[in-house]
Amino acid sequence: MPKVRIDFVYNTTSDCIEYTRSAGKELFETVRMEYSYDNHGNWIEQRILVNGLEEAIVQRKICYY
Repeated sequence: MPKVRIDFVYNTTSDCIEYTRSAGKELFETVRMEYSYDNHGNWIEQRILVNGLEEAIVQRKICYY
């Protein structure tokens, strides 16, 4: 059995925007992340899609001092 391989793709701000998990030619899953950013360039919302279906929405609040 081939070893499981995970490939990552990042955007220009070093946030992971996609990863795929496969073994040989068999693709197990594709996970995509879409981000919303604040005025400082930090992500405040992350949508996670697994095989094209929305799995979760992560929101975070950043306090600047």
